Amino acid sequence: MGHPARLTYAALHRVGLPQRRRDRSRDAVCFCYHNVVADDVAGVIGDPSLHLGLTLFQKQMEWIRTTYTVVPVHELVGRLHTGKTLKGLASVTFDDGYHGVFHHAVPLLQRMELPATVFLVTDAPDTDRPFWWDRLGATQQLSEKTLLRCRDTLHGDTTAIEHAFPGEVSLPEDLLPARWKVIIGAAPSPLLDVGSHTATHRNLATIGETDLAAELSTSRTTLAERCDSVPHLVSYPYGCTNTAVARAAREAGYVGALALSFGGIGAECDPYQVTRINVPSGLPVETLSCWSAGIRWNPPR
Repeated sequence: MGHPARLTYAALHRVGLPQRRRDRSRDAVCFCYHNVVADDVAGVIGDPSLHLGLTLFQKQMEWIRTTYTVVPVHELVGRLHTGKTLKGLASVTFDDGYHGVFHHAVPLLQRMELPATVFLVTDAPDTDRPFWWDRLGATQQLSEKTLLRCRDTLHGDTTAIEHAFPGEVSLPEDLLPARWKVIIGAAPSPLLDVGSHTATHRNLATIGETDLAAELSTSRTTLAERCDSVPHLVSYPYGCTNTAVARAAREAGYVGALALSFGGIGAECDPYQVTRINVPSGLPVETLSCWSAGIRWNPPR
């Protein structure tokens, strides 16, 4: 994010515009994180946009706690089904299931008594393999063009991406998928839920009907067996969805599904297309304040 944008968001936050907009809004908001790591690792290894430093994460959580009533995301989805008010509510979620989340974020959240949900790629634990985007980032192959090719043309398929972009890399444990013993030791608990992020993190919007059903059902079964709790929610990999994907999630038995899109969660929101704000590494609290109020600065052209 450029310096002018940071200054603009800081100024808007300072004069209280985001809070005034929140006071008038009836929407909830859901924040999507990926990983939380030690400060010296944040934004410099793997896909730098995904690995947020612990110090900044703590500042963001302190701001969220004082600004919203934080509830589990399944409660937000339940309110969409029943028509209950969403005003003033927020949820915290994590995609992928990194070890760093369980090592850094979960203990902090428990001390702060904040609920959260971690969406797991169920084929990833105990493989000792980094996610493909972190491998490409660490080998200097992760351009925007490459990212889109891997996500859309190669369907986010790890094997196909390995063939197209070979290269091995060793990453710190916090940047690897958490092991099952770590996950099981932390969740489920009163403050931590687990949900499905599919079996292999393929792009559900670009694969066939049979593979789509398998990604959704296999991950649900694995979580039920491993965590002794049937997941009620699924988070779409890359935030990619369409009508067919949403229908498949419903048919697989989920009561709701989460995407990625800028904005709040209003009463009219489809429970199978729930909006979340993606929080990249290094995002200042002032910017997060503006984004959560629906304010996004566009530079002049």
